[in-house]
Amino acid sequence: MSDSKKTKEQLIEELERFRTLFDNAPLGYQSLDEAGNLVEANDTWCKALGYTRKEVIGKNFAEFLHPDFRKHFKENFPKFKSFGYILGIEFEMIKKDGSEIIVSFDGKIGYNDDGTFKQTHCVLKDVTDRTRAEEALKESEERFRHLTENAQDMIYRMSLPEGQYEYVSPASTNLFGYTPEEFVNSPILIQNAIHPDWRDCFNKQWKALLNGNMPPTYEYQIIHGKTKETRWLHQRNALIFSNEGQPIAIEGIVTDITGRKQAEEAIRTQNLRYYALLKNLNGMVYQCENDKDWTMRVYIPYNEWNDFHLSLAKRQNNKKHKTF
Repeated sequence: MSDSKKTKEQLIEELERFRTLFDNAPLGYQSLDEAGNLVEANDTWCKALGYTRKEVIGKNFAEFLHPDFRKHFKENFPKFKSFGYILGIEFEMIKKDGSEIIVSFDGKIGYNDDGTFKQTHCVLKDVTDRTRAEEALKESEERFRHLTENAQDMIYRMSLPEGQYEYVSPASTNLFGYTPEEFVNSPILIQNAIHPDWRDCFNKQWKALLNGNMPPTYEYQIIHGKTKETRWLHQRNALIFSNEGQPIAIEGIVTDITGRKQAEEAIRTQNLRYYALLKNLNGMVYQCENDKDWTMRVYIPYNEWNDFHLSLAKRQNNKKHKTF
């Protein structure tokens, strides 16, 4: 066999190996001419879109794009040829079956020996799953942000042991009289906001939580930063630990319960007044319900309760019906 024939066969083998590597590359490859028509595409590219090479060669790249991206391609393809390269450009493409995929392109321009445009050399990667996941995450974050920013309760996260606020929701302005920015910029602000009667308790709780001990809820009073009024707050906490078991943050929700506390105090005061009134009565106070048994509710002075209770018990044992 002549040397020239061996050389030719070796060249054919090398071309076949190159073609195999080219067609089975993990990334799709395409080449466009100066008008944006496909002059080459490997098997990976064709499989990603569901076409054969014969079906795509010679067609304009814009034909495979989602309608929303065709104008973008036509406007930016000249810029690609001018700049000489692209990195991470994303397009939405339409597969042969009509489904959509999102692809990311990296590429550069190939030139003739005289420096004129020859063709593009681009690789594409299907980033549909990644992009959809990013979009879903963004939507979730938007929903969470809308929820926290419009909640009446204050939501926060504080790093430990620094005591630095990482996040404070806008409700802090109404609850404490301080904006989220003020809390973030001045971590000791919370100490100043705590009512003087509760500062010792606050300091004890702070030392305990640094050791990983914190009750899930507690109530305390503050002095509002703007109105200077005293407010009651209810706080729910979650202690966040590192993989090593060390407390690294607190996440919590703070609710204004001033109205509830005022109502509880009003009821307590009213009950004390009723008790004082009944205690000084000489007789008995009772009320009968308008039901089939004429159920009696008895309100009598405390020091007469035992005698009345014994007397009532005897009558109930002797009679099977109400006699009041």
